[in-house]
Amino acid sequence: MSPITLTDCFAKFSKDELLVGEDMWHCPKCNQKREARKKLEICRLPKVLIIHIKRFKEKRYQMQKDEALVNFPLEKLDMQNHVPQGFRGEDPKALQYELLGVCNHSGGLDGGHYTACIKYKTSNHTRWIKFDDHYVSPVEEKHIVTPEAYVLFYKHSSI
Repeated sequence: MSPITLTDCFAKFSKDELLVGEDMWHCPKCNQKREARKKLEICRLPKVLIIHIKRFKEKRYQMQKDEALVNFPLEKLDMQNHVPQGFRGEDPKALQYELLGVCNHSGGLDGGHYTACIKYKTSNHTRWIKFDDHYVSPVEEKHIVTPEAYVLFYKHSSI
């Protein structure tokens, strides 16, 4: 399976969707179910952006974990292409984020395990620390982006 980018995830999140069948929209005026279009967009960005990667999906009436690698940036997540034009503002830096940490999930739905990797900055250097139950150890930056990434924590460039 080829890697997916975070941009691919945002595109899927904001894809125009036709609501039909059991998913039809209920019109409050005529009290009828109607076909409708739905589109989700991000119009305001927070100081801390939390991105949940959907890892579990129903397949043949049971939940399965999606093990696809989602590539995500460690330094500059640029949200410019994920916010509608009218909400972008003048300053391109206003839409930039830096990764603070990653919550990872390994295993399946019935018995998984969670770990976390957190960026630790001092005045001299930056390093990544892995938390795995009662074990805390340094981790190389190249081991942060993995197929186990589940929740991403980004901070706005202004903080």
